[in-house]
Amino acid sequence: MYLESKPIRSRRRGVWQWFLSAIIAITVGYMLWKNQQGIITWVGFELPTPTATELPASSYLTLGDEAMAAGRNSEALAAYQRAAELDPANPQAYARWARILIMRGKPLEAVAVARRGVEIDSQSAEAQTALGLAQDWSAKPLDALDSCRKAADLDPLYALAQACLAEAYADTGRLADADVAARKAIELAPRDAFVQRSYAYVVETSGKYDEAVIEYEKAVALNPKLAFIYLDIARIYRITVDNENAIIQLERATKADPNDPQAFDQLGWLYYTTGAYDEAVTQLKRAIELDPDYALPRAHYGVVLYSHRYYEEAVAQLEKAYELGLRKEEYLLVLAMSYEYNEQCEQAIPWFEKTLEINPNSKVAQTGLEFCQNELSKGE
Repeated sequence: MYLESKPIRSRRRGVWQWFLSAIIAITVGYMLWKNQQGIITWVGFELPTPTATELPASSYLTLGDEAMAAGRNSEALAAYQRAAELDPANPQAYARWARILIMRGKPLEAVAVARRGVEIDSQSAEAQTALGLAQDWSAKPLDALDSCRKAADLDPLYALAQACLAEAYADTGRLADADVAARKAIELAPRDAFVQRSYAYVVETSGKYDEAVIEYEKAVALNPKLAFIYLDIARIYRITVDNENAIIQLERATKADPNDPQAFDQLGWLYYTTGAYDEAVTQLKRAIELDPDYALPRAHYGVVLYSHRYYEEAVAQLEKAYELGLRKEEYLLVLAMSYEYNEQCEQAIPWFEKTLEINPNSKVAQTGLEFCQNELSKGE
């Protein structure tokens, strides 16, 4: 077969073609750039940079659920709040937001948030359950019982509603009913740490502390990331005056959720009651740093400062705790006495009076009030 031979290409010509192509590409690119600049000038401003699309509320609910299960309550709280902002008519967002507040030791705030969910949809078992739990943790067990019953009636198979009912029954002294509801909740959701925790609480309320610790530990085994369960166990050890084990549980809580101020507050207060002043100050300051609007660590820190005669510093912390909503007799009394011992009776009198409004039989407050009134009368 005859094959026609191909001509040999010149290397010099190939280099020239490449060079010419490069010149053309650069020229075209420059022209395109100039054209784009002309468009921008004509429009009057630069073209906007594309922005990321906002996730829907349902996605934030999912993110919140994942964070809560992993014990990242700060992330969960932010996610549920964002879900509520994006979809203000979604009762689930408010219900789950409230549950995080409950676990973070803010039940009064939780009541307000959960109530919004019920207002949106009174037929939501999840919303009624969140309200019931918040009411129970706010020392309103009769209100809680009503909400938890509604939740259980709306959805008899919703385990958390039965758990809610169990806690409300326990706190109203109906321990037999509490046990029935708690066991039913476990039957419905045997792998749910929240449900197991409610059963442990019923056992604790009945005074069976050793058994309650075992049941709480079962809840921990189901989800070791839920810091508030360690606080439950620590509470039992404090009741039984086992401070060593209480400290261990509180330290477990700080590791499970390093952003939860409750554990640091309780740890600091426990250190104070055992005489470890420096450790107490460190832990209480950490709690305040994590949540400056959490009143209890400020009140505790104020008491610690008062006990070491730092009266002005104690006043600052205790007054801030009052501003944040704390109205307990013991802290108002310490605030009044801080002013008294700092020779500021004029400022002390209103706080002694507020203390007596809460407890008219407080002899310490009455004595302090009379002393300061006499001191002021001497100067007249």
